[in-house]
Amino acid sequence: MASSTTVANVALVKLGGSLLTNLDSDNTPRSRKIKAIYDHFRDVELSKHYWNFAKEYKAIAADSTAPPFGYSYRHLKPADFLKVYRIRDNGNVLTRITEYKIVGDYILTDISGALYLEYVRIITDVNKFHPLFVEALACQIALQMCEDVTQSNSKKTILMKEYKEALAEAKKSDAIDEPPQEPVESDYITVRN
Repeated sequence: MASSTTVANVALVKLGGSLLTNLDSDNTPRSRKIKAIYDHFRDVELSKHYWNFAKEYKAIAADSTAPPFGYSYRHLKPADFLKVYRIRDNGNVLTRITEYKIVGDYILTDISGALYLEYVRIITDVNKFHPLFVEALACQIALQMCEDVTQSNSKKTILMKEYKEALAEAKKSDAIDEPPQEPVESDYITVRN
């Protein structure tokens, strides 16, 4: 089973460092540094793509308080929200809302009913990550720890290249898992039929 310790150890192997027994209970300077940056860089990597394993779907009702100006309704973002993938106003896959604004903890729209939100969420369970995402995250952690562990700029350059390749491979694999999307035809096109 994968865990945050697995990610940390893959990163440390890339650096030639000694492995951790358990990231949560080890109390070494290295484990404390990894713990200090792990959640942040996990969320950074989750935010870089619309990962299929990280997508969530929720219907969110309008809040009782209207925004002071600009839009008529506000909808509270879910607690695990990272970024919007798509918003629909009636759950129909052919409708897409493009007029909205994210302000603080809310999504502002002119839709009075529920918003059907497709979004990328924060995931803390490493077992839900795609293995190629784990590789990219481990490369990112290694890149951040490189100076501390190796004191080598050339190693950092190599890790940056490895990270970019791992991220590209993870994105490519994730995109293959997504079925092709038919573009929604605008009124400009359909009026001619």
